[in-house]
Amino acid sequence: MFTYLLTCADRYSLEPEVAGDDGALTIDHVTGVVSTNRSFDYEAGRNDFRFRLTVADLGDPARSTTATLRLTLEDSNDNLPRFERRVYHVTVPEDVPVGASIGRVNATDDDVTPRFGHVTYALSVLSDTFKVCLTQSFHYL
Repeated sequence: MFTYLLTCADRYSLEPEVAGDDGALTIDHVTGVVSTNRSFDYEAGRNDFRFRLTVADLGDPARSTTATLRLTLEDSNDNLPRFERRVYHVTVPEDVPVGASIGRVNATDDDVTPRFGHVTYALSVLSDTFKVCLTQSFHYL
């Protein structure tokens, strides 16, 4: 009769290929499940991370192999657009011609991906006398 003692020895390991990425990901040594240990920000500049994965069996001698885990961040719509100023004040003479530009507003969005960072303008109170065009100017109608 043989008795075997099963142990949970380290079978999976993960090492960053770039110094400073330590702790960004973790791997369960037994199941191989990879998890994040911190948040990431697409706009921070670095969007591609590489890690060396190693898996080893419990044999004697142990056998192992490696692979590369490449983590690529995708942008999300995580930044709010913001106006250059909190208040825009425009004064116009009463005889301003119809269609005259009377001011300009400007807003930006820090999201890098165009579909998330593109800003469009609208007035929240409907007005029969003003409209905002995509050229960012006020027009008197």
